[in-house]
Amino acid sequence: MLTSLTDPNRYPGNDISELYRHRRETELGYRAARQSMLDSRWTLRSRLPELVRQELWGVLLAYKLVRYQMVQMVFHLKGDDLPNQLSFSGAISEIIRLAKWLILPGRRERSYPRELRVKTRKYPDKKVAGHLK
Repeated sequence: MLTSLTDPNRYPGNDISELYRHRRETELGYRAARQSMLDSRWTLRSRLPELVRQELWGVLLAYKLVRYQMVQMVFHLKGDDLPNQLSFSGAISEIIRLAKWLILPGRRERSYPRELRVKTRKYPDKKVAGHLK
């Protein structure tokens, strides 16, 4: 690994290689989110700044939820595997494939349909004086 951080006392080689590994994992995560969740688009659909912000938060939230499910899958496998050893795009494909099994059956009609309740009042409506009409 080449670096411009040459002072071995301030920047030990092991620390630099560990930081590089973390940086690489982060960049792979960004790439997975862009390729799998944004269909490799460089531009977002939104045009207004607040909607762009909302779209990015949505992508980040979806990414975190998929990663959380990947951690849960590895935990339930009870093996020696790590979550970053699972394929992100494969996990999304499996989630989409299994989504059809999560669709609930249609609801039956209500036995008592909804209707507005008429509020009863203690006092009668105020009458307008005849000479003000």
